[in-house]
Amino acid sequence: MVATLGAPVAAILIVVCTVSWWWSLHHRDASLDQAAERHVNAVSLMIAELAGQMIASEDLTSLRRFVIETSRQNNLTHCRVTIGPGQIVADAETSLITTRELPETWSTGGDDGTVERTNGQIAARVPVDVAGRGRAWLELSAPSGLATAGGATLELGLAGVTLAALCAMLLVYHRVRKRLSAISHVRDALFAVANGETDSGSLRVDESLGPEAPAWNTLLTQREEFRRQLTVQNAVQTVRSSTDDHAGLNAACDALPQGMLVIDESRQVTYANGAAAVYLQRSRDELTHALVDELIEDESIRKAIDQIMSGRSRQRSIIELERGENGSDGVLRFIVRPVRREDVAEAMVIIEDITQQRIAEQSRHMFVTHVTHELRTPLTNILLYTDAAIDEAEPDPSVMSRSLNMIDGEARRLERVVGDMLSMAEIEAGARQLQQDDVRLDVLIDQMEIDYTPQAQEKQITLEFDLPPKIPVLCADRDKVSLGLHNLLGNALKYTPEGGTIRLEVTVDGQQILVSVSDTGIGISEEDQSHIFDRFYRAKDKRITTITGSGLGLALAREVIRLHGGDITVESEIDQGSVFTMSLPVPAEAA
Repeated sequence: MVATLGAPVAAILIVVCTVSWWWSLHHRDASLDQAAERHVNAVSLMIAELAGQMIASEDLTSLRRFVIETSRQNNLTHCRVTIGPGQIVADAETSLITTRELPETWSTGGDDGTVERTNGQIAARVPVDVAGRGRAWLELSAPSGLATAGGATLELGLAGVTLAALCAMLLVYHRVRKRLSAISHVRDALFAVANGETDSGSLRVDESLGPEAPAWNTLLTQREEFRRQLTVQNAVQTVRSSTDDHAGLNAACDALPQGMLVIDESRQVTYANGAAAVYLQRSRDELTHALVDELIEDESIRKAIDQIMSGRSRQRSIIELERGENGSDGVLRFIVRPVRREDVAEAMVIIEDITQQRIAEQSRHMFVTHVTHELRTPLTNILLYTDAAIDEAEPDPSVMSRSLNMIDGEARRLERVVGDMLSMAEIEAGARQLQQDDVRLDVLIDQMEIDYTPQAQEKQITLEFDLPPKIPVLCADRDKVSLGLHNLLGNALKYTPEGGTIRLEVTVDGQQILVSVSDTGIGISEEDQSHIFDRFYRAKDKRITTITGSGLGLALAREVIRLHGGDITVESEIDQGSVFTMSLPVPAEAA
């Protein structure tokens, strides 16, 4: 919808600006030409009158000085006084004068004068009558109004206004699309529901898309809660209404994935299913008739039960409890709700294991953030070289070849990045083996210099590479080593201000190769240095809030380098820059 409305508006804007531009230029040219013609007429009449007086008094010296001064003051390109063909009495160029003295009489014929426009000039020929002697002629020319204006200020101004309007429209277009992104995803989720999708995890929307996303996710959560409550209520009613087949009822309740406790007014457990025994790590016999305070230690859950027992609250309460240190043993959700029967206050506690749900949500956010961080640079390079190839007015084979090679290289880099992300998941699962082969580190670094030089030039950053004459051949996974190098150099470019310096130096130290990337960037505090290799961690420096990043790059780089038996370390000072050092072991035969 936004694109459909935006395209006609943009077309109308371009047409209006183009017509306005043409009309303004046309009107300006006409006005300048008219003003220049009036100026030439006024100057020619003034010169003709004074020239006639000087010729009558035979004061040729003053006449010639007057012609020179007047020509210079009025920006005339040509000014002379003649008394016949080839008989030049006075001229702004003194070397062109052919007649030094006036004869007694000369010809009086000729027309009444003319004014013409030719080749950006306005030329005038005015008769000067000298009584009793003859007719002289004043010839002069001056630049036309457009030539006198001599610049493209108006054209540049109109082009700037048009460009600014188009940029503003493009900005508005992108902002509107961003604001509508959450609504678009919610719409897709609704279509999925209509097609029979019931899994809430698949229907959820990333909450970073806009305020509509959390509201939609809240509705999904409430829907799931309603379904759980309905299931539990049906189970409880079945338990209470059927007394003949307790074994069958217990089996039905035990089949529920949620744990269920029913607590009477004396705070004793009157019923517990098998899932509750598993979650609370006790046998069912221990749960039955036990006091709830002995089973649940969390104070917020106890308080919720007390409020229901005392009648102060008839609303359900949801408490999520992490087991182990920082939830290492999983996350349990406790739902406490009232159950009233025969005016006796009772409470029901539903226990759910939401560990996998938490992991799934975190993994989804990690994946989206990681993809954005890792794919932005190659996509930007592809777009830049594509635009450069398209903008060539006359295709240059060398430019086209360089652009296609760069696009091909960046596309392959995208493929490698996606493969690396999958490899990270396999590494974490312990199922990933390195594809070891001979790796020429100098070849990798030469390619990096080609990749990053345009970005460095754009930020006016000096990029230096210092390699020894001979670097041992590594036995390593080429793509993984390349991933680590690209991450270190890319971060240095990202966090180094304009005009800075970045230096990549390779040294061979005994049984290992050291690759250090130093910069004159903003630096890293001591507190942040101990956490920058943690996943999703971003430094607390306020200067990086506008710099995009996922916090996954360094963690991934260190992980793949450690798989090779190496490591990545950092030394940094605030406002002094940083030095990241990557070490890789050298094979025994290469050493």
